[in-house]
Amino acid sequence: MPFHAQELQIEVTRDGNRSVVRFLHCDSLNEYNADRVGQLMSELAVGHADQQVVLDMSTIQYLTSTILGHMMALHKKLRASGGRLRLENVLPAVRNVFHATLLDQVLDIQVAGAVA
Repeated sequence: MPFHAQELQIEVTRDGNRSVVRFLHCDSLNEYNADRVGQLMSELAVGHADQQVVLDMSTIQYLTSTILGHMMALHKKLRASGGRLRLENVLPAVRNVFHATLLDQVLDIQVAGAVA
C-alpha cells in the first residue's frame, strides 16, 4: 500500500446537531485510500446518527466511483437514522462527476464559492 494512503485522516468539528468533516493531507479520494475512506464513513454513520454530517470537499480535486459508493452508503445510513449528508465546497471538476452520475440529484451538494 502506498505511503500516502495511510496518511488520510479526517478532522470532525461539531456544532450542535451538525458535524463538519474535513479531509486532511488529501486532494484525491481514490483506490489507494478507498478502504480508509469507507472505514471513516462507516464510523461517521454510526457516530453521527440523527445529525447533519457535512463533508467539506474543498481540498478534494478527484474521486473515484468506489468513493461515490461509500458516500451513497453514508447517505443511506444517515437517512435511515434520521440524519442527513451534505457536501460543501465541492470544486467544479468533482461537481462534474456528481452531475455525470446524476448523484447531484440525490445528494445535497454545495459548490465551492456558492452562497448557502
